[in-house]
Amino acid sequence: MKIRGFLYIALTVVLLGCSSEDSSREKDNGSEIELTEKEQYFVDQYGYEPAYVAELYRMPDAEVRQVVEAFVKSQGQSESYWKLIVIQERAIPYLIAVLKDEKNYIRPSRDSHAYPNESPAERALSRLKRGHYPEIKPYLLSQVSNDDYNVRFKIASHTAAFGTDDVLESVVELANDEKEHVRSGVSIGIREAVKSGKAADNYKEKLWEVFKEIYLSGGTAMYRDPLNTLLVIDEEKAVALLNTPENLDTDNPNLERVLSVLLQTETELPADYWLSLLEVHKPGIKSSKSSRIFEKCLIALARKKHPKGRELLEKVLEEKPNDEERKLEGYQRARIDRQLIALNALMQWDGKESDYDKAFELAGEVDYDWDQVDPKYWKYLFPHYLDAEVRNGGFSQYFFNSSSDYNEECLEALKLIGATEHHRILSKATKQFGFWGPSKDRGKRQSQLENLSDEEAEALYECNDEWYDLDYPVGYYLLKYDYESGL
Repeated sequence: MKIRGFLYIALTVVLLGCSSEDSSREKDNGSEIELTEKEQYFVDQYGYEPAYVAELYRMPDAEVRQVVEAFVKSQGQSESYWKLIVIQERAIPYLIAVLKDEKNYIRPSRDSHAYPNESPAERALSRLKRGHYPEIKPYLLSQVSNDDYNVRFKIASHTAAFGTDDVLESVVELANDEKEHVRSGVSIGIREAVKSGKAADNYKEKLWEVFKEIYLSGGTAMYRDPLNTLLVIDEEKAVALLNTPENLDTDNPNLERVLSVLLQTETELPADYWLSLLEVHKPGIKSSKSSRIFEKCLIALARKKHPKGRELLEKVLEEKPNDEERKLEGYQRARIDRQLIALNALMQWDGKESDYDKAFELAGEVDYDWDQVDPKYWKYLFPHYLDAEVRNGGFSQYFFNSSSDYNEECLEALKLIGATEHHRILSKATKQFGFWGPSKDRGKRQSQLENLSDEEAEALYECNDEWYDLDYPVGYYLLKYDYESGL
């Protein structure tokens, strides 16, 4: 049969020892295997066989080193990748050892089968928590000027995360790197250093000035926007920097980013200012800077409960898709973003408690064990996670993972919230598993998935495109149902 996308990865995982997560014990040669709490975590979280976890945990040190060596030479989610998840703590010394050899910072030659083409050092760093192993500082600092900017990105994110003065000079050098990707790595590391409390005062003050200059020089928005980095380092100074007539001028090319920060920090701006922006920035079919500024005006006026704000919110909800919009990819459709913003704003305006938000709050309290969540909240949880799975890896990922343990309940929820087209597509996907549908048992369902015929696998794959092409995402129906059920 044809194996597509995530299904290929998923089936590889099955072959590596992942299956049903129901059992915490397994008989091996007539005796039961007792797992520690940590070992049981991998059975529950990843669906590994108990015997497989026990075997990995008791692996000799020499074999742990061999797994690390295999991992850093491989690409993607190889067999050694899945093993390393379990033996991570024991593997740390061997991962650090990889960083000592300069040859390990050289990426293999790129070809069609080598994506993402990482060097052994990058692979090792991907398994080490940033800013936690001071003994690797000398190895990182020796690679600050590495010729490969992808390697420098990884070096930057790990080095900046230490937040100490002994790496400051190198972090400043990386923050001024010619490659935006490398500078974004610095931002990632700084944010971690500040949020963890590791960043020294001098370190923060120096990097505040560096990123202030990046912003003032007109630096483009990075993966981690320089304004957001300034905000993390010192929120009060960031607001003072931005809340000026020059920055708030409608002709400022950075206006969208400025408004995002000021809204995020709940900085008060007069209603007349937001109304003046509406005269210039109009909603459009395609997502654009002007359209996004319009959305920020909606949020601001709703917070102020300005009459014009209510009028605009209700007008936004009346917008309908048209043929021109349908030619765009879903993420480009500005209307969807506006309507989600409008629904959220109206909920807050009317002082309604969100059952949608409550559902996730309750789920988090019980570590997302759905059986412990009041079933009345399932109608929010199951469609949400269905959509997340499908958009990440298609229906094959959804049926491979535990989210589809509640597939029947999810179908009922889609019908209840009015997502009729989503219900139709999920029904079509479900039918590919035969008369009885996909098993509630994850291990059995994974076997069903593996044994789909070519025709069934193709039909399941087609469901992905149908899902992505719908006029409204699941989140729209969930928010709309949440809002209307509280009226």
